Amino acid sequence: MSVDVSIIIPTFNRLWSLPRAIESCLSNQCSIEIIVIDDASTDGTAEWLKTQKNIISIIHPYNLGQTWGINQAAQIAQGRYIKKLDSDDFIPDGIIDQQLEVAERDQSDIVISRSDLYYEDQGKVVQCPDAGPWEDFLEIQLGIQYGSHINAMLFKREIFQNIPHRPDYSYRDDRLVLLEMGMLQPKISYINICGHYWVQHSSQMQANYAGMQSVVANFQHLKLLKLITEELKRRNQLTTQRAKAVSENLWRLSNLIAITHLQEAKYTVDYLKQINPQFKIQIKGIKGLLFKIFGYEGLNRILYIFRTFKILIK
Repeated sequence: MSVDVSIIIPTFNRLWSLPRAIESCLSNQCSIEIIVIDDASTDGTAEWLKTQKNIISIIHPYNLGQTWGINQAAQIAQGRYIKKLDSDDFIPDGIIDQQLEVAERDQSDIVISRSDLYYEDQGKVVQCPDAGPWEDFLEIQLGIQYGSHINAMLFKREIFQNIPHRPDYSYRDDRLVLLEMGMLQPKISYINICGHYWVQHSSQMQANYAGMQSVVANFQHLKLLKLITEELKRRNQLTTQRAKAVSENLWRLSNLIAITHLQEAKYTVDYLKQINPQFKIQIKGIKGLLFKIFGYEGLNRILYIFRTFKILIK
C-alpha cells in the first residue's frame, strides 16, 4: 500500500514524551508511516521502541546529532509528503488529513499552519498568530516576526529530501532548512489552524542554551543570515522588504552577540547598515540616552560593566 505521509520523529532521552508524540499522529485517516530516530538515548528509549509494532526505528549507539538522524530518515521515507515532529511535541487530531487535503488540492510543495504553545507544567495552550498567508515566505523566514514552526508544516517529499539538515548549523538547522526551501520558490498553501503543539518545559533544548551553546547558536544564526543574504544579492533577489527583514534580525543578533563579542557585534551592525542603509537604530530609555552620548560600542561597554555588577537598567 502506498504511503501518503511519512512522519519523522528524532529523539534523545525523551521516553517521557515520545509515546504522546507518536499517539498524536494516529488519529488520521490517510496512510502514514512513523519513523523514529533514537540518537543513543540512555533512558530506555531503544528498548521501548523494539516493543512497538508499526513503527520504523533507526537506533544507533553513538550520539551523532539530530541533523544526522533526520537526514537518514528522510532518505528512507516512502510517503508522498513528509512531516517532522520533535519527540517532546505533539500534533492535534486530524491535522495531517487536513494538511494533506490542501496539499493535494493545490499541488503544494509546503502547507503551512500555525504552531501553538503548550505549557507542560500547567497543561495550558496559548494560541499563536495565524500563519500567513504571506506575500513572501522568504521575507518572513529572514525576519523576526512570527513565522510558525517547521513542525507545523507539511512538505512534499522531494523538497524535504533535497534540502538536508546541516550539522554545521545544528542549533539553527530548522531555520536554515526553511530559508533554503524558500530560495527554491516553492508553491505554498496555508491552512489557518493549529498544526503543532510546541511544548514548553524545563529541559527544552533551545530554552536552555547557555554559555558557549548560546554563543555558538548566535554565530550560527548570523552566518546563515549572511549566507542567504549574499546569495540573494548575487541573484538580484534582495528586495527592499527582504533587506528590511534581515536587518531587523541582524540588529537583534548584534545585541546578543555584544554580550560576549563586542567587536563582532559592531561588524554585524556595519553589515546590516550595508544591507539596509535606511535602518534606524532605536533604543529607548536610559540605554537610548547612553547610545546617543557614547555610541554603540560605548553603550555596550557600559552595559558589560553593569552586568558584571548585576546592575539592571532599561
